[in-house]
Amino acid sequence: MVRDALERSVDSVQIIHDQALRLFASGLGPREAAESIYLPRDLREAREGYGQVESHVRQVYNGTVGWFDGEVYQINPLSVKEEAERMVQAMGGRAAVREMATQAVADGGLANWRWGLKLTSLLLTLDPADPAARAAHATAARALGQRTDSANARGFYITEALQMEGKLLVQGQPQTMAGLRTFLGTPRAERLVVIPVEQNLQFVRYLIDPRKAEGQRLAFTIAVEGEPQIMRVQLRNSVLVITPVASRSERHVDVTRGELADFVLGKGAPAKGGEPLAELDRVLDRSRLMPPTMTRPGVLDDKGAREYNHGLEH
Repeated sequence: MVRDALERSVDSVQIIHDQALRLFASGLGPREAAESIYLPRDLREAREGYGQVESHVRQVYNGTVGWFDGEVYQINPLSVKEEAERMVQAMGGRAAVREMATQAVADGGLANWRWGLKLTSLLLTLDPADPAARAAHATAARALGQRTDSANARGFYITEALQMEGKLLVQGQPQTMAGLRTFLGTPRAERLVVIPVEQNLQFVRYLIDPRKAEGQRLAFTIAVEGEPQIMRVQLRNSVLVITPVASRSERHVDVTRGELADFVLGKGAPAKGGEPLAELDRVLDRSRLMPPTMTRPGVLDDKGAREYNHGLEH
């Protein structure tokens, strides 16, 4: 029995890979191939514990062919918002699309729920607060989530429904996935003060705003109290180049670990000797980080020894 289960698992992976390549070679793109692939019932039925077969087919395409599926529109598509606006107008305007979406979701069935998600996604691109679109979107997402064997597909569907309904709660407060990513993507001061200076600066690399940095050049060295390694920081061509050096340059900054952590989090450069950091700060964009004045929800702290409450309530 164990051997049979292992064999079936290995063969399921291979058939998805091999059949996906066969379909790609026949001229199908990732979406068409995902719609066309066939797996024998005993390899698929009630066995999609992790991902969906269709999702795996798309990933095989991405890994072997790349993002371009042969549809030339995708080379330079309209912006997401303009595309949604034009499609909604072509279907008779927002009221008409809202009515179609609500009716499709009410009628039910896999195809109607999928169509309802598509229509409400267009409406929510234009107005994220549209109450009717949010309600229909939540209903369709939950219905699909309750009917898939795939754990991660179900998780995305149900999370989307909770988010639309304002029921994705952290410490009793409604959150969005974008908000949670902001919390989780913002480094913590306690962590920053114990990691090497290079790791702090490597994080800053990804805060560079190329529009602000265009045409700007900056170079200095920096040393952190208690750490022997001196680092050279160079801003050029809208990128930050960070390298270890043996000695200080003419422009040099000495900082404590706390001062460097504060700089990374957007609390300003040190008042004494921090001019190069102040110059660097002017080309950074921290808009996707949690504001320095905002309190991080305790539920997102490390578990530690205390009783841990995951805080996500349905």
